[in-house]
Amino acid sequence: MHRLALSCFVIFGCNATYAQNADNSTDYPRNYDPTQLYSSVNVAAGLNRPDEKFILGSHPDGLWYKGELSWQFDLSGKVRLSEHFQVDFSLPGSNNEDRNALSVFDNASIDAKYLIHINSETYNSTLVHVGMTSPIVGDPLLGTASLVDAAPLSYELRAGYMGGIRLSSSISLYPSFELYQREVLQHKAVHFTDSSYLPPNEKQTGIRFGMLSSLQINPRLFVQVSLKGQCGNMSYSNGDFVQYFNSLNESSRSWSSGIKLAYFLTRNSQLFLSLNYEHQVLSSERHANDIERRISQLNVGYQYFVF
Repeated sequence: MHRLALSCFVIFGCNATYAQNADNSTDYPRNYDPTQLYSSVNVAAGLNRPDEKFILGSHPDGLWYKGELSWQFDLSGKVRLSEHFQVDFSLPGSNNEDRNALSVFDNASIDAKYLIHINSETYNSTLVHVGMTSPIVGDPLLGTASLVDAAPLSYELRAGYMGGIRLSSSISLYPSFELYQREVLQHKAVHFTDSSYLPPNEKQTGIRFGMLSSLQINPRLFVQVSLKGQCGNMSYSNGDFVQYFNSLNESSRSWSSGIKLAYFLTRNSQLFLSLNYEHQVLSSERHANDIERRISQLNVGYQYFVF
């Protein structure tokens, strides 16, 4: 994976050097700014590997299991409906062990964004959004009370804010804040030989926060570095052993970091390379860290701008 990332970086670097002699007056889309509204289609593919640590009786400090390297893809797009309104969608999928066997896509999402203001001052933009994701895949906390045979419905609702702070003509910061609610709704019991089990509905509520920095190296090339965090708490209802599950006082937290390098081939087309790392922790009354996950991802993609 590291060799592939280095090769992609060299390709980007060579193209960027060649572009210094190109016509930099071309009006390229300003997608280095995540608060900008535009229409585009994205296709990305890459590799990921989740490693997990479990608390076991014979290993009170936890035991790490290395996950298998798997592929992933994402078909996504943005549709600008007006000067201030845009709709985003994402249809990701993979062959990893966490994927939903009942769905073609994992974490399929749709978001509606509204640009409140944009100007050339230091605090130059404000963007708010609401969105939904279903089914939810890869959350170490949700699904702890579920069984595969129960075929639960899972979804996330969210609302958030992002602002733009211009430090110079080429460097900007974008703080963000988001409230979210994730639910797993059970609709049937699981029957065994001499008993049955109705998994309880699961709900996770929490906040997300982040900071993205963007550096525009030249009109064709930019780099983004991001840092994000998340904190959430669990509750259970309408099922068996609800009191027991609620007594665990489960909570989750995670942080992630990433870097993205993007280069315009033409005014309408762009190649990008992204590297991401995420660390997730599930805690309860039983242990400080019941489950830990480390996820590494590498993606290469292409974006076409419709304007």
